[in-house]
Amino acid sequence: MAPSQSSELYPWTHLAEPYKKSLLAIDAGQDDYEACARWEVDGVELGTGPSVETVFRSPGIFPCTVTVSYPQRPLSGGHEDDSPETSGSLATVTHKFEVTVKYVRREIRDLTDRDRETFFNAVSVLQRVPSAVGREIYGDKYYSKDYFNRLHLFYGGHKDCDHWHDGAGFVTSHIALSLMYEQALQSVSPSIALPYWDFTIEGMLYDWRDFRTSSVFSDDWFGKASPRNVLMTPSRGRFGFVPVMANATEYSTLHNPYGLLRSPWNTHPEPFLTRHDRLFGYKNNRKPSGCKQYRDAARKDTWMLLTESMNAGAHGHIHELLGGAWSSDWSGFYNRTEKIILPFAHTIVPLMKYLWRTEYLQCETTCDFSVSWADCRCTLSAEAVAGQTPSEVLESSGVLSDAAGAFFYDEDLKLVDNLTDEQGHAHDRIPGYTADETKGIFTEMLRLLSTPMRIGSHYEGTSTNDVTFWVLHPTMDRLWHLNRLEDVNGEGFDETWRDDHFCYGHNPADVQPFHDLFLGQATGKGGHDQQRRAMRDERDAAKESGGEEQAAGAGTSGGSSGCGSIAPPKAYYTNQMLYELLKPDGMSIPYMYAHFEWPHCDVRGVHLRGREPRR
Repeated sequence: MAPSQSSELYPWTHLAEPYKKSLLAIDAGQDDYEACARWEVDGVELGTGPSVETVFRSPGIFPCTVTVSYPQRPLSGGHEDDSPETSGSLATVTHKFEVTVKYVRREIRDLTDRDRETFFNAVSVLQRVPSAVGREIYGDKYYSKDYFNRLHLFYGGHKDCDHWHDGAGFVTSHIALSLMYEQALQSVSPSIALPYWDFTIEGMLYDWRDFRTSSVFSDDWFGKASPRNVLMTPSRGRFGFVPVMANATEYSTLHNPYGLLRSPWNTHPEPFLTRHDRLFGYKNNRKPSGCKQYRDAARKDTWMLLTESMNAGAHGHIHELLGGAWSSDWSGFYNRTEKIILPFAHTIVPLMKYLWRTEYLQCETTCDFSVSWADCRCTLSAEAVAGQTPSEVLESSGVLSDAAGAFFYDEDLKLVDNLTDEQGHAHDRIPGYTADETKGIFTEMLRLLSTPMRIGSHYEGTSTNDVTFWVLHPTMDRLWHLNRLEDVNGEGFDETWRDDHFCYGHNPADVQPFHDLFLGQATGKGGHDQQRRAMRDERDAAKESGGEEQAAGAGTSGGSSGCGSIAPPKAYYTNQMLYELLKPDGMSIPYMYAHFEWPHCDVRGVHLRGREPRR
């Protein structure tokens, strides 16, 4: 399974995949059948003949040599590295070349049945085997799904701000997280390359009513996207009844009141993965991002604009679409016209978190499972809002900020999107409304945002508990590869990463919780001098942009510390270091993508590729 021809955007001539059979062959003429070829890879002789098969056991650069002997005839079509010599009646030519070995990520529908089963089976292992046990069996790269759930929740669920979303750090953190997950899968089965789910296929070929009928949601793949049972959990197939970690209070600083490994604001008590196709009783009228959103992202000419697009248009509403939200308190939505109220319903969960982070919306810290959800839910704190009007609460919480983009409706269901003045303060009197009408608008808006709710897994801090999470972000990473490999990253692309974000995790020098993800040491007998030089150059670039302390060990495994010695401290990457080390044409990154083709977009006249390859 070699990469497709569109992988010519990458700079390597000879490509192979680890743990897959690779064929090395000479392109000999018809008259050269008497030639004898002897093959070596990384200093190890493989055998003789016009071709040999081998299996590379790791990504990297492997030096290869083929020595061909002919009966008094030199090999035609020589190479600058070829060295012919004549010995008796034989002419000998030695040809040296290098094979670049990378994991190749493919769309999940393009995998062979065997490769797809291998991937799903490894995911199942991570879901069932805890980290402590798995690391004893599979090694130090193994982490369980609960570890990843805790990590994602920790950085996305803090009260101060979201350290992994709504900023440029979203891109580097989630792509590094995906690589960490991929390596955990590889500890179980080393041939796995993390597949991606190109949901632009669903976005282009389906509408919002039927995209959940896509074959990817079969029981043997991802499981039902909108299960019809009271638990709202897939109940059949390999991902039926995926558990949520219970008794997580000793495992994670963040959890919900029932001690489940969920966001603190999600007081749902059922200990299973949940999916729902509705928002507060209304059928969700959105679908996954399509070709246009991806084309627009691919054509961004600055890093900051690209990250904004990946946070928004390219990422789309996929978490909301697969997670959903519901509530037993429907009174806030009675007598509302679905077509009118749905746009606001899409904003409720994101805006609700503004109230939670500013302590206006408070949740119980502990509830026994015998306590019903109705008695263990987040409510608007009377103490916190005391002495403030609804408009003041909404303004001070950030709900009315430009970043939130809030809007609402009046009693006649007319859109009201001018809730603030030019200085960003809530209007005492919204233009066109009386003071009492203005107060009523803000009061109703605050009431709806603080309506108790339950949120599906994909729409909250442990979206990582859903297998679909792990195939989403490689799709955006693939788009980033295209953006960087095409000529846009020449003089026309502004790589400036502004360091003015208020939330730690989104500035270039901010440290991310990742280490030892990249190819930092040459392997094999041959030494791989070129690989070492390339990786050293990439680490030096990361060092210049990320700082001495972190770069010192970037991408290295540290090796054995020796008997009785102390292992060196882990070296964590900054965002800027990740930006450098994730360059798709570098040798630090252990993977590539099979192709950059979107035929379903091309037939609709939406072309994502529009530039010449960078040479």
